[in-house]
Amino acid sequence: MSKSTILDSTEVLKLIDHLAEAFIDSVPQGEHFSLVGLANGGVSLAAILEGVFSKRYALNVPVGTIDISFYRDDFSTRPVGKIKFPTDLPFNIDGNRLFLVDDVLESGRTVRAALTEIFDQGRPEWVRFATLIDRGNRILPIQPDFVGKSINIPKTKEVRVSLDPKNLNRNAVVVC
Repeated sequence: MSKSTILDSTEVLKLIDHLAEAFIDSVPQGEHFSLVGLANGGVSLAAILEGVFSKRYALNVPVGTIDISFYRDDFSTRPVGKIKFPTDLPFNIDGNRLFLVDDVLESGRTVRAALTEIFDQGRPEWVRFATLIDRGNRILPIQPDFVGKSINIPKTKEVRVSLDPKNLNRNAVVVC
């Protein structure tokens, strides 16, 4: 299988900085918000964003994780694998402002499942969705509020995003 790097670590970090700035610009000054990383890829993205908010904006942004394994619409035909990042929302959902983040958006099914789980946990003031890579091919009417980069690749190709909050030089987006 041939791999093609479409974004290196420097380009990925620029996209993440762009997302962080867009989040800040979209929230009235002084209003608090939380990040929810969608397992698996969104967890690392949320951790990197939290670091950006802390260092660049001196903000303490709470970060949670959501795992949609039991909310998938193919649950009956595909067994649940080992859960790497279980749902962990260390803040009150009710009335909170949430940025749901994921590494790649395609069909919209994962986001639909995540929203269902979030609303099973409580009723946020609002939820805004951000993705690092939007590869299109939607089957549900779900669109991101914030996008790092939109790419158009065939459905037969796979987008792999490597995000390492501890070593940002390892970040990359590859198409296989």
